Amino acid sequence: MRRPLAALAFTFAAACDKDASTDDTASLAETLDEACVVSGDRTAGWGELTHSKDAEADYDGVFDLSRVRRIDVVIDPDDYATMQADMEALAGAAFGEGGGAGPGGGGGPEELTQADMRALAEACEGLSEGDDCDAELSTGDISGACTDGPGGELMCMPDSFGGGAGGGGLSFFDDDPTYVPATVSADGVVWCHVGIRYKGNSTLSTAWSQGSEKLPFRLNLDKYEDDFPQIDDQRLYGFSEMTFSNGMSDDSLMHDVLASWILEDRGLPAARNAFVAVYWDVGEGPEYRGLYTMMEDPSDQLMDRVWGDESGNLYKPEGDCADWTCFEEESFEKKTNEDAADWSDIIAVLEDLNDQSLQGEAFRAALEAGFDVDGFLNWLAVTTVMVNWDQYGSMAQNHYVYGVPQDGGRLTWIPWDYSLSLQNVGPTGEALETEDLFHDGVGEEWPLIRRLMDDEVYRARYEALLAEAVVGAMEVETFRAKAETLHALIEPYVIGEGGERAESTMLSSDAAFEGSVEDLVAHVESRHEVVTEALAE
Repeated sequence: MRRPLAALAFTFAAACDKDASTDDTASLAETLDEACVVSGDRTAGWGELTHSKDAEADYDGVFDLSRVRRIDVVIDPDDYATMQADMEALAGAAFGEGGGAGPGGGGGPEELTQADMRALAEACEGLSEGDDCDAELSTGDISGACTDGPGGELMCMPDSFGGGAGGGGLSFFDDDPTYVPATVSADGVVWCHVGIRYKGNSTLSTAWSQGSEKLPFRLNLDKYEDDFPQIDDQRLYGFSEMTFSNGMSDDSLMHDVLASWILEDRGLPAARNAFVAVYWDVGEGPEYRGLYTMMEDPSDQLMDRVWGDESGNLYKPEGDCADWTCFEEESFEKKTNEDAADWSDIIAVLEDLNDQSLQGEAFRAALEAGFDVDGFLNWLAVTTVMVNWDQYGSMAQNHYVYGVPQDGGRLTWIPWDYSLSLQNVGPTGEALETEDLFHDGVGEEWPLIRRLMDDEVYRARYEALLAEAVVGAMEVETFRAKAETLHALIEPYVIGEGGERAESTMLSSDAAFEGSVEDLVAHVESRHEVVTEALAE
């Protein structure tokens, strides 16, 4: 008999059995029911190490890259219907029927084919930013205005795409998808009344419009604590939130994992992640929804892990001023200290950054007083060597900044979302401009890059960091060994008899996955050549 509440079974297994039996499913349902009974002030399955806010975050166990963990998602049909209806309203179209850009549909550029993306770019050839344009797409003809696209080139963007592709970035939805209650189980341990919702922007829009069941989602462990006080401050092995990426535009399904590994190797703060095989049961038994990347939310435990202190201000820039040209509260959402209406640290940095009267030593002294410039230059060098088509300089929403208390509250750059990294071809099919290692083509609309690259001291420091970025994890044989190990680990969950189903995959083809390691290594080799030649000039 199905439980009256939505349930999500989150099973960390040392060996992943992709073919759960009926008896296993029934046993799991009984375990969930028993664990969610209230016993005293807590649920019956509550444990201090597994559930308490005071428990230390178990990074080694949760983000173990030596195995693929199985996650079983069991959602009550009524709650699943609520999730789907909410998404349909946000997307403006039913599942698998286009949409993805808010009421009225219209989609977004990353839900279109590469041919469509090229057509959007070709429609603006010979035109200037803001000029009217028309394009013929596979979904029909559109009219719009020429706007900076994901690769920095002009693209024909209609209003229904939710605004421009540059600056504050594209927004395909007017609001976040809705949460429903769930139950989470891991190794026989159960977390009750967990919040689950779909997440993402272009990744969610694309999967929804294409009718792929591999939709990205998020867990919030204490979302419903006001309704259920027995789960107050509930955590999953020390974590309050977890995100699950579907690997859109990544035929290797390893970009996020490899990029984070490279970033950490170069001393940069990066979210941890791991591979998980996800199953959903929405009333008709468990179905495999594919291999996901389970990713740490930077606003959760990362600050404590990296700096040992989470009391500083954490911002997630997103919106019109996320390019750092201006300030508005809406563009710099506070993820910590939300009740303190104080943005003075980020305001001061933005004022100094955009003050053209500050030059040379005066500019550097003012900016470095509130911002870790060297950390940003290190990130810029590493990500330039790796390549990421969805980063600051083309798209503005994929980063956080944190005021590190031990560093006098100076803001430090935290990178986020590397699904479009480690590849020579962008989302519109454009080839990488390998000669622009020093970002000479980046305009004043991206002041963190433009002003730093125009300063001779910072440019020299950046050049030194470029040379350091190709060592360690980015050395060709070191990178190859890591990529081959991860590829062998995840292959049984991606292709073949136990691999992803056609209804729930974002791969372009099985062959593309099979050849992805050589593609990745070839990319790293090419970046070594480009950097070596540039530094020799």
